[in-house]
Formats: sequence, C-alpha cells, structure tokens
Amino acid sequence: KTAARAQTILGVVQDVTAEMVERHRIEYERDYDVLTNLLNRRAFQRFAQERFEHPEQLKITAFLMMDLDNLKYINDYYGHDSGDEYIRALADVLRGFIAPDSLAAHMVGGEFYLFIKGDSRAKIQSRISDFEKAVQNTQMRLPGGETQKLRLSAGIAWYPEDADDYQQLIRYADFTLYRAKRTTRGRFV
Repeated sequence: KTAARAQTILGVVQDVTAEMVERHRIEYERDYDVLTNLLNRRAFQRFAQERFEHPEQLKITAFLMMDLDNLKYINDYYGHDSGDEYIRALADVLRGFIAPDSLAAHMVGGEFYLFIKGDSRAKIQSRISDFEKAVQNTQMRLPGGETQKLRLSAGIAWYPEDADDYQQLIRYADFTLYRAKRTTRGRFV
C-alpha cells in the first residue's frame, strides 16, 4: 500500500480561459485605438522608444507625422460619423503599408504616425511614394451620395540623417508637417 501511495499524483485542473480572454482584451484596449484598430499614442511611443534603445538595429528609418486635411470641414458639414469614416479610411490605407519593420498609430483626431525601417533610403522612399499614391486614390462616400478624396499632409524626418534620437525625430517631422500644412496641403514634405 505504501508503494502505491507514493506513485499517486494529485492535481487540480482549472479553466482559466475567461480570465485569459479578459486579460488579452484589456491589453488590446490599452495599446490600440478603438476607432482605427491601429496603435494608440502611448503604445506607439513605447514601441518606438524600445527601437531607439537598440540604434544599431534601426538602420535607416523614416518617421512620418501625418494630418488629415479637411477633417474639421467633414465633421462640421456632414457630422462626426462621417469624420470617423474619413479617419478609418486613412487607417485602412495605412494597414496596407504596415510591414513587420513598421509601426503605425492613430494619435488623436486626424493625426497619425508612421515609422518605417529599412535597408536603404531609396526603398523606404519608394514605399512612402506608394503610400502617398494609395492615399490620393482613396475616396469615401459621404451622406447624400457624394464622394470625398482622402487628403493628407505629412512631414517626414529621417534617422540618422535628421536626428539620432526619438524626440528630436518627432520635432523634425512636426516642423516639416507644419510646413506642408502652411504651404500646400495634401503634400508629403
């Protein structure tokens, strides 16, 4: 009897599926924007900062700060539901350009960030050019059957050429976005 008892294993099985699903939901809501399902501001900043902790892995990186043109007009004239659709239209285009080496986020309102890492500036510029064309060729349907082309102004800053730290890269991109908004809207500067 003693030998049989020594080989007996007792265990408890507990289903933790509901707790795990809830934990994943909370983590997702912490990191992703509800409207666009892109990263939110806090998650984007955290992931970008992590990349700058290992600058040798960044190679060449473009940081795009983007702002939807005409969002206020669409919100005021057609309503905030149409404004939300305008924001989602850009998010849909962005999702088509997110590669494993990229980050994209909806920051607030019509402001978006895109972080693209690559082996060469020429390859990244080609991706940015393709993205710009996709934006220009995207339309959304407004109430009443009208259509609205997506219009976006963007400022681009380059690592390591323009800046070698995250905060400085943001300042350069912000400056070039400001130039794009003040000169000719709808351009990538």
